[in-house]
Amino acid sequence: MKARISFSTDVEKLIEHMSGLLSENLDPIENIAELSKCVSKLLKIDKERALPYAIDAIDRIRQSMAEVDESLAETSTLMQGYIRHLAGPQEPEPVQTKEPAPVSPPPEGALKWNPETKSTEEYKPTERDDI
Repeated sequence: MKARISFSTDVEKLIEHMSGLLSENLDPIENIAELSKCVSKLLKIDKERALPYAIDAIDRIRQSMAEVDESLAETSTLMQGYIRHLAGPQEPEPVQTKEPAPVSPPPEGALKWNPETKSTEEYKPTERDDI
């Protein structure tokens, strides 16, 4: 199980911290490459006998790649936030609202709901409908 942690650091030290996060991925990436080469060579030499080992190794490679990918994604998100910080506060764009379209009165003789009587009744135009 993974836990997400957060901490504070000086903005001046943030690039150094991001560089360190990237460096932490170098060993796993090199191990992935080396294990991949070994599996490839082993399959060429031992063919079918190497398959069980190759399957297990490929699974470990995939898990390591997923961990590296997650770490790189977090570092990228951190970098994007830093760039937004450097750009300064952004003014939100004003939201344009539209006036609701006028509603036409129902045609004469149509049924309308009367909440007082809790029943329908025939619609009769009034002077207010002409507004």
